[in-house]
Amino acid sequence: MKNFLRSDAFRRFLTGILIGIGWILPGVSGGVIAVSLGIYSKMINAVGNFLRAKKQNFFYLLPIAIGGCIGIFLVSNLIEWLMSRWFNQVMYFFIGLVLGGVPALIREANTSSGFRKRYLFTFVLGLSIVLLLCVSETTSITAEARTSIQPWHALLAGAFISVGTIIPGISTSFVLIIFGIYEPLLAALNDLNIGVLFYAGLGFAGMSLLSIKSIQLLFNRFPGYCLYCVLGFLIGSTCLAFPLPTLGLGLISELVLFALGLLISLLMSRSGQGNGQGSQGDGSSG
Repeated sequence: MKNFLRSDAFRRFLTGILIGIGWILPGVSGGVIAVSLGIYSKMINAVGNFLRAKKQNFFYLLPIAIGGCIGIFLVSNLIEWLMSRWFNQVMYFFIGLVLGGVPALIREANTSSGFRKRYLFTFVLGLSIVLLLCVSETTSITAEARTSIQPWHALLAGAFISVGTIIPGISTSFVLIIFGIYEPLLAALNDLNIGVLFYAGLGFAGMSLLSIKSIQLLFNRFPGYCLYCVLGFLIGSTCLAFPLPTLGLGLISELVLFALGLLISLLMSRSGQGNGQGSQGDGSSG
């Protein structure tokens, strides 16, 4: 037992739990957690090159997958309960977490060759994508998803979760909130709605298989462009998720929690900066 607790498999299991929590918490990216804990490149390469060494990659990914499922179920009830009572306070805290990670993302984008004005094109592109998605889809999706979550909503949610894991910096829970899918998906998790969870898993697996190789190549060849696109997506989704502030004591609590989230995120970014950059570089070269 002691040998297992000290093993790399157990460390991957614990990391998987944290990644699973990152999938659920608004403002937290599972991909960023994987980067900061030093397994991002190995995890992406194991998925992207799965067929080359099926048995080895399967046993590498298995503890992460089991830990991820446990992490999701650990916090889903708590987050649903908190958001049903103090929605604004929870959102301001997690928005602080998101914005606190922006400086680290910019540093990472400028690491290879410094800032280039042409990076702003992909920043605007990422910003435009999330705005256009919301303008064209939010109203119809939100109205239906607030009362029930349909199979195609679950497929979409699984695909977004996959993207947030593969691309560091994207908080998919924010995107799910914008489209009105987040709370119904949490309810499905807490109720163990197998039908909804099946379609979410299908969307996750399908998007991972479709995108992981192309994302590996893009981040390898154009890291600055890709990370500035991620930054645009992140800023756009954060702005759209910003709730109107309340008046009186509610506003004070929102500002305090926003500042707390910002501080925590800045401290986490600094402590994980060395590991994050090293992992990101290794993953790109694969």
